[in-house]
Amino acid sequence: MSIDFSYPISFISFCFIIGALISAVLYYYQFKKKQINKIKLFILFFLRFITISSLCILLLEPIYYKINNKIEKPIIVFAQDNSQSILLSKDSMYYKTAYVDSIRSLLSKLEEHFDLAKYSFASKISSEPKFSYNENITNLAELDTELKARYFGRNIGALILASDGLLNYGSNPLYSNDNLLKQLPVYCIAMGDTNVRKDLSIKSVLNNKIVSLGNDFPVEIQILANKCLNKKINISIYENSKLLLSKDTIVTKNKELIDISFLLKADGIGKRTYKVKISKLDGELTFLNNLSSFYIEVLERKNNILILSQAPHPDIAAIKWVINDKLNNNVDLHLARDFSWNVREYNLIIFHKPSKLTLEKIVSKDIMSQVPTLFITGNSLSHKEFNKLNSGIDIVNHYGSSNVDAILNEDFVLFSLGDSFNKAINSYPPLSVPFASNYISKGSQTLIYQKIGLEKTTYPLISLSDISEIRNGVILGEGIWRWKMYEYEQNSNAKVFKNLFSKIVNFLVSTKNKDRFIVDIESEFSDNQKVVFNAQLYNKNYELINNQQVDVRIFSDSNELLQKLMLPKDDYYKLNINKLPPAKYSYLASTSIGEEKFVKKGSFVVIEKNIELTNLKADHNFLNLLSKSHNARVFNDKNIAGIYDAILARNDIVNISHKTKIVDDVIKWKIIFYILCFFLSIEWFLRKRNGLY
Repeated sequence: MSIDFSYPISFISFCFIIGALISAVLYYYQFKKKQINKIKLFILFFLRFITISSLCILLLEPIYYKINNKIEKPIIVFAQDNSQSILLSKDSMYYKTAYVDSIRSLLSKLEEHFDLAKYSFASKISSEPKFSYNENITNLAELDTELKARYFGRNIGALILASDGLLNYGSNPLYSNDNLLKQLPVYCIAMGDTNVRKDLSIKSVLNNKIVSLGNDFPVEIQILANKCLNKKINISIYENSKLLLSKDTIVTKNKELIDISFLLKADGIGKRTYKVKISKLDGELTFLNNLSSFYIEVLERKNNILILSQAPHPDIAAIKWVINDKLNNNVDLHLARDFSWNVREYNLIIFHKPSKLTLEKIVSKDIMSQVPTLFITGNSLSHKEFNKLNSGIDIVNHYGSSNVDAILNEDFVLFSLGDSFNKAINSYPPLSVPFASNYISKGSQTLIYQKIGLEKTTYPLISLSDISEIRNGVILGEGIWRWKMYEYEQNSNAKVFKNLFSKIVNFLVSTKNKDRFIVDIESEFSDNQKVVFNAQLYNKNYELINNQQVDVRIFSDSNELLQKLMLPKDDYYKLNINKLPPAKYSYLASTSIGEEKFVKKGSFVVIEKNIELTNLKADHNFLNLLSKSHNARVFNDKNIAGIYDAILARNDIVNISHKTKIVDDVIKWKIIFYILCFFLSIEWFLRKRNGLY
């Protein structure tokens, strides 16, 4: 604790001199005029001297400093895996009884020395450990995100991770450079069964999601057979309990991945749901993974899509992969210099890094009034020719190129991308865009903005135009292939990337919707996802409104399942429905404006995703690698108490002292005001009593 001054401390002596002079002058004349006791005179002099000197010292702006010490205990984080795979072992009863008691005993002992944070993780994070083991995915990356958000910069001593090591969603912490787990000891409790037991399981079912009517489409099924040597198994595909195709095969190895292919015919329009079944063998660990579902959507027509480029580029391969894999359309690739410019047969043209000559031809041949277009501009764009296209974006003063990150426009309403998109796009690598002093949007809607460094701008990165009958879009950057590769590296798939560009392509090739009531919903959800509806309602002037009630009724097998109200959000409507059981659903959304009534019908499917059942052998090797890389160790689930001794023995899990400097102006202290008032009051009383005026 100390007091400092804004002026030299030597000035305090002048304050005392001023106080003494004023007091002496005042009471010298009082002494001459009235004969009073010297002791009383000295008391009056002293009171006035203290008051005036104190006021002068306060004018020197004294500042009070104090250092506070706060001791922060280490935080021990306990995280319990609550996924289904835990119970698929011989110790399932132990994990529901004695194991729970052991964990509670350990946490009780740790709480005597440390602050505790307790979680369970699987498909979601819970702030209390759960031991129900009923969730159908295991996402350790979500736990890392939660810990970073809550405890960044805090004194985290260690993480106790109780799991079987089977991760099936999100990134793997062993290969991720940006995770909190790298910074602290991770003690693992090895749960589950590492023995390989007799089992047949459907590992994956691969198929096109959209198929044209009358076409044949392949279905690739991968089956994992453990300890089923020389067994004959049957694989069958059903639609509505009707057997479509069936094949038999013999297991030739003790552990074997078996690939089976079927070719089915799309003979009816709409969503078609199929089931894959494999035969049951005596002694299998579980039969739940012998069944899987998939669906296709059968459309009447295909779209012909042209990708026109100046040269080969990995962006083109990424876009073509999306169109072929998810949309099942015809895709033609041409170099611009070799193209005949006959565009009537195409439903969409994608221009990749168009040159000045290409842009001039687009204008002269009036391409944009004939067919929807998507421009991927790149960083070497001729902006003057590009601005003549009326694409919905004008580029002002193009100076070269720059790298920018992507950030989602939360107010975009032309279609929805799902909850996972916003999180994914924030971590995507930057794109190379034309650097300009400004970008002017002319009637287009921005889907993704540019983020330059840490600054979130309103410059468009991806925008779509819905003004004219022919739609068009612009991606102001190249390098989108990096988004796909990054997502593959993190999640072993590129679902978010695929969803983004399939939605863009679907929007561009579809006829402009003149309906005043539009309902947007995904075609497929997994049984661990929320079902999300978005809707837009327009008045007669085609202005968005949200002051009317919108009802949604959901049906399963022709029986009404539930009825919900869509809630207004900004200028549209939104409805989130918690997880629905696997089935094919239809919906009826209705609203009205005055006497006008609007009704929309549609369907979606919820697919059962038994990810937890595809791998039943606990991965203790992963747990060992995780603990060793973090200077810790793995404990058997029967030796949980040993973790307590291991943590207490560490020298790096200690209390941290936080020093806080408190600064305050002394002139703000009320006690000084009260003291000075007290001195002045005493002086006034004595003066009055002795007749001094």
